[in-house]
Amino acid sequence: MERFLVILLGAVLCVPPAHSVVCYVCDSQTDNVNCILKTSNCSLTNYVCMTVLDTSGIGSGSEVTTITKSCTTQCTPKNYNVVLASYSISCCSKDYCNYSSAERMKTGHAAILLLCFIGALLQSTGL
Repeated sequence: MERFLVILLGAVLCVPPAHSVVCYVCDSQTDNVNCILKTSNCSLTNYVCMTVLDTSGIGSGSEVTTITKSCTTQCTPKNYNVVLASYSISCCSKDYCNYSSAERMKTGHAAILLLCFIGALLQSTGL
């Protein structure tokens, strides 16, 4: 019996205490500043922080991005880029981990940076 109690005590001490994660929450905001004003102590069943970025428009002058942050049970990271729009979902599970809205670099921006780098490299080599 004593051996059982020692094993049970060891098992209980090895299990981390259950606590909810704290996430930033907002709904359809156009600026991340508006999404870091409110937090939520998520429930034990909603233990993942999720950030959704939805961008549409042509060029940086007419581009509109909406940001939504929430607690959720399940979250699958996604990145969709089409001609005039992009949509991404990012997930994390630590306190305040969804602070930033810049969870990813848009494919279009990465392509432009890569082309600029290649152009500069070609120019410096005289090609």
